[in-house]
Amino acid sequence: MNVGDVLREWRTRRRMSQLDLALLAEISARHLPFPAIAIDRHWTLVQANAAAGALFEGIDPALLAPPLNVLRLSFHPQGLAPRIVNLGQWRHHVLERSQQQIDESGDPFLSELRSELIALSANDNQRPPPNISTNPMLAVPLELRMPDSDRVMRFISTTTVFSTATSVTVSEVFLSGRQTNPRRRHAL
Repeated sequence: MNVGDVLREWRTRRRMSQLDLALLAEISARHLPFPAIAIDRHWTLVQANAAAGALFEGIDPALLAPPLNVLRLSFHPQGLAPRIVNLGQWRHHVLERSQQQIDESGDPFLSELRSELIALSANDNQRPPPNISTNPMLAVPLELRMPDSDRVMRFISTTTVFSTATSVTVSEVFLSGRQTNPRRRHAL
């Protein structure tokens, strides 16, 4: 099963057309020829444009089976890890970012995923460069060697979250005001 099949199955279960999902994820033909993917909060692939298929060439098909977790794929020795030129820096960024998500959400799935990612890194000798300090919320380069070539594609990885405030819900916020000076009522 390829990425297209995974995405088709996901859309079918949710009764969404490709256009509906593209509009929702803002991944459309305007991104071509640039690879673009959309993921959920657990880093599971939700949508990918046609150009993203090139990123998955040569990957063990078992790793592309649904649900396809893009972080697991990037750390796995039969996944993208051997092709990531700056693997140490990339892993450092991902592990920082995932810890921040865990701290904010307390999500046990993310905690288990992070432990798995650390285990996948255990036998790898690529470490981040000394004195590396990345902000997990800022862009980090991903340098990916394409299969069967020396060509390296350089991406800027950013995370954009579309959500509402999580620390206080709107239902918990209220405004209360009272004019104490009757001569100033007109100022309101």
